[in-house]
Amino acid sequence: RARRLDALRDCRQRLAERPRHLVERFYFRGETAEKLAEEIGRSASAIRMTLLRLRGVLRRCVEDDLVQREDLQCEE
Repeated sequence: RARRLDALRDCRQRLAERPRHLVERFYFRGETAEKLAEEIGRSASAIRMTLLRLRGVLRRCVEDDLVQREDLQCEE
């Protein structure tokens, strides 16, 4: 579980600045999609769709990262 959290942190840092801030504000600061939408100038549904896509990006990144880490451990 700790490796998965480390991989998630690494993947989150690899996101471009705007998507990273969107993820941080929504998931870590608890800001609503409506609040973010108002500030950014998009609809709340567009924000939620963006977050859905970003979760997919992060999930794939974490899975790939864990596989790579596992491969490195097997080589040692």
